[in-house]
Amino acid sequence: MPIKLNLRAGLAALKGAFNPSDDVAPPPESEPSSIVFLLQRSEFPNLQQLSARAEKAFNVHFAIENATNYCVFQKALFTLMKIGTHTLSFMLYTKPYFEGHPDFVRDLPLPAQRAACEKHTSWLAMNYAKGPGSVDIQYALLSRLGIEMLDANCTGAYIPGGQLLIPNDGSLLRELQRNASIVRDLGLPPLTLN
Repeated sequence: MPIKLNLRAGLAALKGAFNPSDDVAPPPESEPSSIVFLLQRSEFPNLQQLSARAEKAFNVHFAIENATNYCVFQKALFTLMKIGTHTLSFMLYTKPYFEGHPDFVRDLPLPAQRAACEKHTSWLAMNYAKGPGSVDIQYALLSRLGIEMLDANCTGAYIPGGQLLIPNDGSLLRELQRNASIVRDLGLPPLTLN
């Protein structure tokens, strides 16, 4: 059974953060493009840390206020990031992502996937909230930032749209790098891989 977050209601609250003409919102029947990092410890970067990671990911200065096309800021309960005409939102939750769905975890085919689920205690969702990007562009932007967000605290990532769980064993970084490579089509500086 797929795990679905009802982020639609939360994302609807974001409308007040932008002028209606700023971006195109996802259709109401669709779920947002998301990458969910499964975390061993509940840690969320502050705005300065998030801005620094975004600057490294996109090679552009990010303000820490809603003042430019490249910024990170708080709006109500949400942390938001503008990347030109694209907007990402972030959500940290302090319980396991698959809590209440033991069948999903048990049925994962790889031991590394099951271990990633068993080791995590909280999760961080990076969501594509608004913008003109195709699904490929949405995941490319999320992946490019995800490369900079990835650390040893992350046991793996779950992609709700594809019902895909990737353990943080080297394969997650490779998948993020592969997805991030198409961002150059947006006119952003090229991705620098370490």
